[in-house]
Amino acid sequence: MFDAAMLLCKDKSIASAITSDAYDFGQEAPASGAYADPIVVVIQAKSATTGAGTSNAVTFKIQDSADNSSYADVLTVPTVPGADIAKGLVIPMPIKHRRYVKLVTTVTGTVTGTIDAFLSNSYAMPMEHAKQGIEIVQTAS
Repeated sequence: MFDAAMLLCKDKSIASAITSDAYDFGQEAPASGAYADPIVVVIQAKSATTGAGTSNAVTFKIQDSADNSSYADVLTVPTVPGADIAKGLVIPMPIKHRRYVKLVTTVTGTVTGTIDAFLSNSYAMPMEHAKQGIEIVQTAS
């Protein structure tokens, strides 16, 4: 995270619906998804998350507003099983959105755990496989 003000929510339970704080981009049409380093919404599990299958899941939405009062969906992520949230999520910001944005969730079934969500231009990717060494040998030209 490159700015603490870009924190959308901290230690929020995903057992019920979340409406995050709004972030003000400070301009009418920021187009933050089109930057050289695109802005993303990073969701990190802060405690163990549970809930298997689509019957125990969370739907994440990014909403935008021109006036910080009337919000509309600008992006909806396919439903994520609660247990899969533990791996973390990175949601690309839409190229077009209005001045204010926030994260909204809906919950289906039983899901537990807490999350942090923030806007950033970088994020850590967990290693799924052990690193493999590569030796680069200089050759004569």
